[in-house]
Amino acid sequence: MHNTFAEAQAQFITGDYDAALASFQHLSSREPLETMPLAGMALCYYALGKTPHARRMWKIIVSRDERYLLPRFLRKELGWPDAMLETARKVNELVV
Repeated sequence: MHNTFAEAQAQFITGDYDAALASFQHLSSREPLETMPLAGMALCYYALGKTPHARRMWKIIVSRDERYLLPRFLRKELGWPDAMLETARKVNELVV
């Protein structure tokens, strides 16, 4: 299966967090230095109730790129859908 970020986002939006997590993990394995798949994984962990994992991963992401703390960046630059933006807001509250 050839996963793309858009497919992983769609899985997240529909609430299929396990599939979205697997897709983001697959993307991350192909591009380990990219922050977007890691951020997607953090959101999935949060949605799956794995808050400590989400918090730890989000801290790593923010240490690489502080713009992930900014909703405008997530919405405008990354084009995240509302479901991901809302979850990112909640994860940000764990870190800030």
